[in-house]
Amino acid sequence: MKTLLSFLKDYKKESVLAPLFKMLEALFELFVPLVMKKIIDVGIANGDRPYIVRMCLLMVALGIIGLICSLTAQFFAAKAAVGCSTKLRHALFAHIQGLTYSEIDDLGTSTMITRMTSDINQVQSGVNMVLRLFMRSPFIVFGAMIMAFTIDVKAALVFVVTIPVLSVIVFGIMMITMPLFKKVQKGLDRVLGKTRENLLEGDDGVPKDEEKAIEILTKAAEEFNSNISKVLIVKNIMSKGIQGEIVNYVLAKRYAKEASDNGNAEACVLYGKLCMKQLTNKYGTIKQNFEETFEYLKLAYEQGYPDGIAYYAYFLEFPHGLFIPDIKRAVALTKIACDKGSEFAIFRHGVHNLNGICMPVDTREGWRLINIAKDKDVPGAYFFYGLANYYGTYDMPKNEGDGLKNIKISALKGNLEGLHKYAYLADQYPEEIDVNKIKKKLIEEGYIFSEEEHRDFGSDADICYEAAVQLDKKNYDDAFKMLNKGISKNY
Repeated sequence: MKTLLSFLKDYKKESVLAPLFKMLEALFELFVPLVMKKIIDVGIANGDRPYIVRMCLLMVALGIIGLICSLTAQFFAAKAAVGCSTKLRHALFAHIQGLTYSEIDDLGTSTMITRMTSDINQVQSGVNMVLRLFMRSPFIVFGAMIMAFTIDVKAALVFVVTIPVLSVIVFGIMMITMPLFKKVQKGLDRVLGKTRENLLEGDDGVPKDEEKAIEILTKAAEEFNSNISKVLIVKNIMSKGIQGEIVNYVLAKRYAKEASDNGNAEACVLYGKLCMKQLTNKYGTIKQNFEETFEYLKLAYEQGYPDGIAYYAYFLEFPHGLFIPDIKRAVALTKIACDKGSEFAIFRHGVHNLNGICMPVDTREGWRLINIAKDKDVPGAYFFYGLANYYGTYDMPKNEGDGLKNIKISALKGNLEGLHKYAYLADQYPEEIDVNKIKKKLIEEGYIFSEEEHRDFGSDADICYEAAVQLDKKNYDDAFKMLNKGISKNY
């Protein structure tokens, strides 16, 4: 416990203010029965309506002040909990880096993953709950008993009996559940170990059973409510979706939201991305919601997660009509995320360098970063590199063949701009571009609608449906115009 408290030393103010405001909230709640007593004994007994109205307004004021105190306490508790868990995660990672190979083998990779993720999330939730409830709960219990004695001594004796009984029950539950938590930890370790065995290749290079791995992960997600398992399932679904398979985005979105609401920063980013999609397939419908995208990317950013910072910055740069873009802040945050190792931020920072956005133009540094992003398989980096190669811009020698090749790679990896550009170039390269394949890909990614989906979504999908029709007719210019029009209207 002393070790854990050392990670809260930079959050002393928050650790004091959170319980203090919670106690204030409880205090205002305890005043409500007294005000109610006055309304009955004085206002109603004497038929004094103005007095009753005044007391009712006082109750409303107490409620509003209590709510403000509660929100303030939650803010400080969350800030302290997230900060503490971030420092603890960094310290644990540094400690793991210092372990010898034999110590790593003894502990096991799955155990260390659980400690770094699930266990630290539990610590974060625990710190948050302690700061909010540790002082409030006893204060409101004993405060309620004291207030009850001021109103009716005989009725208050119920509290005298009930409070000790409840205390015994609560401590009994704690004593029973603490060993169970250790069993859950071991269970998660086993689940992760088996999952790694099935996902990774064996020593002979033969791939293991991916279906078995997903089955194990699903069991862990449902039975243990494991954030790690849910995130791995979501990433698996999204990667298969990018490869062109019809996948269960409905399940992915549900798991991503559940893990996000449990405090997992990576899940916040995944859920934010899924909220940008709008499509229907045999598994159901997911709808676009840019407000939720921004909300969950902001949560990931506030937790200091590198990709969270990167995608939050990208949304500040291109806010989809929610607010005025904040380019300067977006560029600054992208640089921070780039320095923290976010692959997407490395690509975006390269683009900023090439275009001189809020910084001097630095072509060499820009291409260095974009090449790093390409090596890390970032779809947008392939598209930007291919576009510059195709047209010979940003000091890149013109080579239409290589440019088209990179644009195609970005398209097949699900990059929206790459898909559009590749479809647009179809009339110039009819032998090289399979329009039906691109159309299928666009429909699967939810960027245009099939005839069946057009009926489901109604008139709002007209532009996107028309794009699909024009692709069928090989009117590529018109299809491209329709796609761009659809994007501008957020369809």
